[in-house]
Amino acid sequence: MLMSRHQPLGMSYGAWLGMAGMAIIGVAAAGIAMVAAFFAAFGGAGTFAAYAVFAGLTAVPAIVLWLKGNRYLRASAAGLAAALLSAGVYVLLSPWATMGEGEVERAKAEALASGHPAFYLGDEVNGYPLNDYYLGSDQANFFYGECRQDPNTADDPDPPVCTWDVEIYTSWTDVTIGGDAIAGCVRQEPVAGVPTAHLHDAMLGSNEVVLFTGKSLITIAVEAKPSVEEQLEIAGKVRRVGDAEPAASLPPPRPSSLSYVEENCAPVPER
Repeated sequence: MLMSRHQPLGMSYGAWLGMAGMAIIGVAAAGIAMVAAFFAAFGGAGTFAAYAVFAGLTAVPAIVLWLKGNRYLRASAAGLAAALLSAGVYVLLSPWATMGEGEVERAKAEALASGHPAFYLGDEVNGYPLNDYYLGSDQANFFYGECRQDPNTADDPDPPVCTWDVEIYTSWTDVTIGGDAIAGCVRQEPVAGVPTAHLHDAMLGSNEVVLFTGKSLITIAVEAKPSVEEQLEIAGKVRRVGDAEPAASLPPPRPSSLSYVEENCAPVPER
C-alpha cells in the first residue's frame, strides 16, 4: 500500500527534539544524584562508596524508565545511563583509583633507584592497597587506600588536597635540626628494635607513630585515628621497599637522634 505523502517517514523533528530534551532531563537528574554522592563523600564515605550511592540513584531509575517502553522515557533512561557510565570511567581513571601491578612495581623501582633507604608497609596494609607515592630529594612517601577531603580543613586558607587512609613517610632530614620536630612525643616500646614514639597534637591535628632508624625518620599516619596500640600494630609491618616481609630489625638511629628522642619525648607509658 502506498504511503500518504502527508505521513512522515520515521520520527518527526519534533519527536527527535522531544527525545533530546528528555535525555537532557535524565542527565540533569543524574546531577541531583551526584549532589547526594558528594554529600556522602563529604561525610567520610570512600570514593567507591560515594560512586555506589550515585550508581543506585541513577541505575535503578534508568532501568525502570527503560522498561516502561515509551521512547521519551527511554531517552531519559539513556541520559541517566550516559551519566553513570561517564562517572564510572572517571572513578576508574581518577588519581584515587587503585594502582595497577605495573605501577606498584615502578614505584618500588624508583624508590630503590633513589639510593636512599625507603620504607613502606607492603603492597597493601589492613586491606588498603598501595595507591600512590611521592619521591623527593629528602623524602619517600607511600599512600594506601583512598584519598578523601577532610571536612575539618574546609576553612583552612591552604587545605591539603586530600587525606589517605594510611600514609607512611620516610624523611632523611636530621630530626635535631629545624625546631621542635617531635615536640610532645611519647616514647613507645621499640618497633623492629628501634626507638619508636607516638606524636599527638590536637592543635596540629597530628596523631602519628614515628620510628627512628639510621638517618631516616619513618612516620605513619592513619586517617581512622585508631588507638596507639593499633597504630603500633600497623607500624610493625614496616619494611624496606621491595621486601616481602616486615623487618624483624632495623638499623639503630644516629646517636644524636637517639639522644634527641630521649631528651624530648616522655618516657614509655605503663600499660
